[in-house]
Amino acid sequence: MVSLSNLLTHPYREDNGIPVHLKGGTMATALYRTTTLTIFGTGYTLLIAHACYVKKKSIT
Repeated sequence: MVSLSNLLTHPYREDNGIPVHLKGGTMATALYRTTTLTIFGTGYTLLIAHACYVKKKSIT
């Protein structure tokens, strides 16, 4: 008898050259790309916002 966990994890254990985070199909790919863009977009926005609001130090 094959256990349920073996049936559910079989696509992730296959060595077919696809990264494990993309083996879930179209929805997994969309979720991965959305998450990646959100993280890097937020970081970039914070970087730009910090660069805009940095005050110059006066030379005295």
